[in-house]
Amino acid sequence: MSIEIIEFLKQDPRIRTQIKNDIIEYNKQSLVTQSHRGKELVAITPVVIEAIKLMGEDIVELNVENDILRDKIGNIDEDWLKNTKTNIILGTNNESKNKIILERMRRQIQKSRQLN
Repeated sequence: MSIEIIEFLKQDPRIRTQIKNDIIEYNKQSLVTQSHRGKELVAITPVVIEAIKLMGEDIVELNVENDILRDKIGNIDEDWLKNTKTNIILGTNNESKNKIILERMRRQIQKSRQLN
């Protein structure tokens, strides 16, 4: 799953531009610096892939919960939902977002460990 997500994101023009810029910057570095960066990337790759997997599992779980709740509640005022959601998200700072993300990741890790 994570490979498909990475391949999908590589098609995004913004990400492609960032990759090109990073490669240009990388090529300007000395071989020693390139070697250190390569080691850092190799070391972080499994972490990034696992994070993608965890967040993917969380997205699926939240989607299922959302569908169940929508079925139970019935018709929802989509405009109200969109506006309310947007207002809450805009009022949330990066620190709060990071806390939410970290908490969701912790839950997914615990669930993953319980299944294995």
